Amino acid sequence: MSEYQFNHDDVLKWMSAAEKVIVEAGELIKTNLGKAANLADKGENISEGHASSVLTETDIAVEKLIRDTLKTQFKDHEFIGEEGGESCDGQIQDFKNNPTWIIDPIDGTMNFVHGNPLVCTSVGLAVNRRVVAGIVNCPVIG
Repeated sequence: MSEYQFNHDDVLKWMSAAEKVIVEAGELIKTNLGKAANLADKGENISEGHASSVLTETDIAVEKLIRDTLKTQFKDHEFIGEEGGESCDGQIQDFKNNPTWIIDPIDGTMNFVHGNPLVCTSVGLAVNRRVVAGIVNCPVIG
């Protein structure tokens, strides 16, 4: 697998685009805080009530907004998302050298469901399978 060629200016451009869409996604989170019911349990092997088993429509909408926006701007970028289905039993199936966005759309979903403002969106960027940058946005508390 050949190395993906990039420079510091590329990372700045990518992260600037990500910051804009993550702030936009934060508005979805603020609008739906405490209003979104648990959509589904993500796994049968997770004990009842476990925080990682909660999935809301807002989780899906935030991840889709981030993916779709960045994919439109950067055609060769890849995505690994908590709600996106790329993993099977917690294992990443395909991790390339291309810039890869790693997305947790709502970190703190149980807080989100219960109206607790301590939630954030966490996004990392890996290139050549190494994390090079990240953003954490806590939209409700700023």
